[in-house]
Amino acid sequence: VIVNRHWAAFFGEGIVSSLDDFGMQGQLPTNPELLDHPALTFSQNGWSLKKLHRLIVTSKTYRRSSKARPDLAALDPRNLLLARQSRLRLDAEIIRDAALSASGLFSPVIGGPGVFPPQPAGIYAFTQNRKSWKTSSGPDRYRRAMYTVFYRSAPYPLLSTFDAPDFQTVCTHRVRSNTPLQALTIANDPAFLEIAQGLAARLLRDVPGGLEPRILRACQLTLGREPSREELAILTSYLRQQSEDFIQDETAARALLSDELLSSQVPPAEAAALVGLARALLATANTITRE
Repeated sequence: VIVNRHWAAFFGEGIVSSLDDFGMQGQLPTNPELLDHPALTFSQNGWSLKKLHRLIVTSKTYRRSSKARPDLAALDPRNLLLARQSRLRLDAEIIRDAALSASGLFSPVIGGPGVFPPQPAGIYAFTQNRKSWKTSSGPDRYRRAMYTVFYRSAPYPLLSTFDAPDFQTVCTHRVRSNTPLQALTIANDPAFLEIAQGLAARLLRDVPGGLEPRILRACQLTLGREPSREELAILTSYLRQQSEDFIQDETAARALLSDELLSSQVPPAEAAALVGLARALLATANTITRE
């Protein structure tokens, strides 16, 4: 059961697809021998999850491309036999952690009490009892998502939007929905605005000047790869257009900047355009999807 659930976390589907029912009423395994091998290795390695994960991620199966293959569409439309890798949206907590890591704001501190990262105003307007949410400051503001305080009556909205369990019912397998609210959350959530500002500041620190080098660095940090020629042309055009627009409205440009960006030697319009670039990249499917 343990091996099957961890297998599903890496491939999106377990060798036994009914993760909540591993008994006689559940689904049959797609490949019993494939299930037996990691299960036996898991027990022989002292029930070490770290070694189990290493076994999975270093396998040829895991390292295959996730690109859909026409020849498999009829033979295995659900990719149960894993002739290719699965394309999965990241879990809610990892989406925030990955964005924080790209921005350079991520705090790697382990342990300690829960923290209160920024969240939209009015979350507790419709709950029976108003909760106290004193937004954390300093490094606590950027701790990994697993340390976020979670109220059952009003969960942290980012986690709920991206299908995190509600802590009131048993969850053996998370669903992966795809809704407009998810895109709106990344685009407008105050926490993600701070992350975009942090990423823009990091680009200014890492790359002294030049549109193209900054775009290349931004793509490496968010997408984990360099942009294609077409993507580079689109992003360059977008960055120039944003800069021209902000030159016409310096008030709007300054309103988009953090204190660090305001104190930099870069013109407000240029810095605000970088924030726009960061927001655009963080909101792409490529950033929140594991290929």
